[in-house]
Amino acid sequence: MRIGIIGTGRMGRFHAETLRRHPSVSDLRLWDQDERLLHEVAESLEAGPARSAADLVAGGLDALVIAASTDAQAASLALAARHGVPTFCEKPVGTSAAAARAAVAGHTRAGIPLQIGYQRRFDPAYRDLRDLLLARKLGQLYSARMWSLDAVPPSDDYLARSGGIFRDLHVHDFDLISWLTGHAVATVHAVGTNRVPGGPRPVPGDYDTTALLLQMADGMPVAISGSRHNPLGYDSRVEVTGSADSVSAGSDDRVPLRPVEGRPDEGRPDEGRASRHQGFIDRFEAAYREEMDAFLAFAGRGGESPCPAEAALRALLVAEAARESAARGVPVTVAAP
Repeated sequence: MRIGIIGTGRMGRFHAETLRRHPSVSDLRLWDQDERLLHEVAESLEAGPARSAADLVAGGLDALVIAASTDAQAASLALAARHGVPTFCEKPVGTSAAAARAAVAGHTRAGIPLQIGYQRRFDPAYRDLRDLLLARKLGQLYSARMWSLDAVPPSDDYLARSGGIFRDLHVHDFDLISWLTGHAVATVHAVGTNRVPGGPRPVPGDYDTTALLLQMADGMPVAISGSRHNPLGYDSRVEVTGSADSVSAGSDDRVPLRPVEGRPDEGRPDEGRASRHQGFIDRFEAAYREEMDAFLAFAGRGGESPCPAEAALRALLVAEAARESAARGVPVTVAAP
């Protein structure tokens, strides 16, 4: 397969490295508006640098991967739609639900394969949890708790273009909980503040520390904790309690959490830090590779998208409700798709 990638930053480079080693990929071409970065990555992977995004997409691709910044995703999707190229696009697909709806319209009208990058759907632990929930192995579900904690705060430049913590970080949680339970988020009550000492420069209307209470369409409450900084590492976990069982996913031996009931020699926060998850790529490396395998199969054969645009739209609608809730200090009903 001939694959193109738009964006060669951290996520784009990771996808490029994965695809370079994939047995189905015969030709890999890249483009980034940062020419120095483009040529550096292209040379390291023996990939072909394109002169422009338009040249890349018009060059006869079998599939396109969009790993550009959020504010550049719409233009890239429009290019792919015009040329009928099956597309993988990193989340969130736009800084608003309206922007996302417009961005994917061309693919939707033409029936062009489109998969959105919510890699948590491919994590083995979360897949096992979903199987349990959909098979009703936990009985009547009572409640769920979720954690999304970055190890190190993103740069000021990244945050300025990210769309805010609800659209950038928690949008993963919003997609995941609906995928796990099979129910949409009905209402959200969000609280946000800035508490990270020496953290990134605050963006107006954005936060580095959050707490959210969701109510699903079936009435189940979901509590979510979020932060741009966790001193022990990157943390993504889910706990679910039901009438028949209580389970957790993501609580492996690398979870960045130190019990106070530990051994006497575990008195320092940095004890064992190197063995804990230090970033989202570290935590979800296997999931990202499974995600790309699924995309190549989907691009080649068609069928049902492993993560459709409709799911990304719903997650963004929850993010918008969360942002409004934090600003107003009241629960907000999530808009209909």
